[in-house]
Amino acid sequence: MKNINAYIKSVNISLVVTLLVFLISSCNAQEEEIGGYLFAHMTKQDYGGLYYSISKDGVKWKALNEGNRIDSLYRGHPDIAQGRNGNYYMIGFKGESEKPVLWQSNGLLSWNISKNIPEEVFLDTPGYLANPGWLGAPKMFFDKASDQYIICWHAQKEGTSGRERWTSMRTFYALSKDLETFSKPARLFDFDTEADREMATIDVIIRKNDDGYFAVIKDERWPDECETGKTIRLSYSKNLTGPYSNPTSPITPSWFEAPAIVPGTNDAKWYLFAEQYPNRYNLFKSDSLKGKWQKPIDIKMDGVRHGCVIVLNENQYNKLLSKF
Repeated sequence: MKNINAYIKSVNISLVVTLLVFLISSCNAQEEEIGGYLFAHMTKQDYGGLYYSISKDGVKWKALNEGNRIDSLYRGHPDIAQGRNGNYYMIGFKGESEKPVLWQSNGLLSWNISKNIPEEVFLDTPGYLANPGWLGAPKMFFDKASDQYIICWHAQKEGTSGRERWTSMRTFYALSKDLETFSKPARLFDFDTEADREMATIDVIIRKNDDGYFAVIKDERWPDECETGKTIRLSYSKNLTGPYSNPTSPITPSWFEAPAIVPGTNDAKWYLFAEQYPNRYNLFKSDSLKGKWQKPIDIKMDGVRHGCVIVLNENQYNKLLSKF
């Protein structure tokens, strides 16, 4: 009888444990579901200011805060990265200052300056120069696999100007474990095909999926000199810092820039947003990063300039909607 009672007790405990695991897993799954999207961007009238728009499906967007700035001091090209502690980070500037600072938020509802970033991080690129006003519009990504941040920016060849300035642009990166110390900058790409060996690149963002890492790139050459000029293309690597593959065929037509890419909803696995000159964003959809991308959808956000799109859970979506 004692053995039977012990067995029944062990079965009950096992059932309770199984139920708890199921409930916890269900809660985590719900938290990871897409509740909507946040678009942090600038505007045509206020280039460099921080504005928010929000969407459930990525197509219909609502400007938050009655179309006013989210933060009065932030200046920059917003690109939001969620770090290891769950906090969100952006590199930007304070007011009209050209000194880079790290902005931090624990829930996207407000932003505070966390620390200064050494300007030398972006300037230690012999032969190349990050544009003084924006220091190459730096972008951030936190890589969980290697537990470090990668920061990308573009720089022009010294001594260039006008059209040549843009065709000389190359993308550089630096790594950091703690956003206090940074690795020496290095070139990110080294394409080896005849067509893309001298490809100028700007607006690069790095993301990760199950297959490895992918870079979303603007081909900064001119369309009258190169048929892929001013288009958005993808490149892939098994490693965070490369080597990255030669870029794919263009996803967008010419005259697109400032891309953002996120997991999609039920109608597509991936959404790619890109700004069409002048001041209008389009949405491209695909079921595979390496597959066919659908024709662009005009998401009717005239006057919106460079920004980033991030996924929100339902709780985050409702809090943003409630506050603003």
